[in-house]
Amino acid sequence: MKFSTCLLFSFLIIGVVSYENKFRFAGTILCKSDKPWCIRIRVIEVDSLIDDEIAADDFCSNETTRTYDIEGVDENDGLLDRNFEIQMVVTHNCSRSTDTVFKTHIRRIPLPKGPTEHATIRQHLNLNTNNPQ
Repeated sequence: MKFSTCLLFSFLIIGVVSYENKFRFAGTILCKSDKPWCIRIRVIEVDSLIDDEIAADDFCSNETTRTYDIEGVDENDGLLDRNFEIQMVVTHNCSRSTDTVFKTHIRRIPLPKGPTEHATIRQHLNLNTNNPQ
């Protein structure tokens, strides 16, 4: 009984010290396609149990180069972890007629001691090679 009370108290404390962290993601997308193409960009904070979706955007275009600018918010990271692990999950139909999905490498951002507006994270996405650069 004492253990469950301590556990509940710990979760309440963690909830109290949560605060808003604002993120901004921007970059360019390259897609050399003869037909209109569509993309969905999801930005997640990778956790051991459940990933948090920080931001998402999806759109279609017939341009070869397109910019994106996405803003999002996340409160805290997982238990016993002092970093945000940020990753983009990109779904598109640029290089094939079916959807292609890839993930960018994970960026570790130290958890600040208070509400923070993080510097813009820039990422160039070359959809023709399916490899982020």
